[in-house]
Amino acid sequence: MNTTDFNYRIQFRLNGLDKRIIVLSQIPIPKGEENVIEIPEEDLDTVIMKLSNIRSIVDDPIIPFEEHENKKVELEPNIIQTLVALFLSGVSIGDLSKQYDYSEDLIRYHLEDKGIVIFDEI
Repeated sequence: MNTTDFNYRIQFRLNGLDKRIIVLSQIPIPKGEENVIEIPEEDLDTVIMKLSNIRSIVDDPIIPFEEHENKKVELEPNIIQTLVALFLSGVSIGDLSKQYDYSEDLIRYHLEDKGIVIFDEI
């Protein structure tokens, strides 16, 4: 197994509007291409909050249970990811509902929660 170690650097710089930008750099050891991300200082709290909650975002279902044939069925995060990928590849919500046996409303909710804008079909 090939592993890479990294050095990290955090710097501040000013943009043209006298606002501070945080520059995060990841540098492979012993050598390699440096990865850099720039975050406006006013966005740092939001980034830290999102990163600190990443485990709950990935591991917890958005809607833990749905009534399904008089029993509770848990929606797993990998199912949600699959629904999103299939929808983005062109599969309709109706077809997803039939294939996975979940309500169209539940599928629509998860898609919209992931930031997908759904227009009503004409």
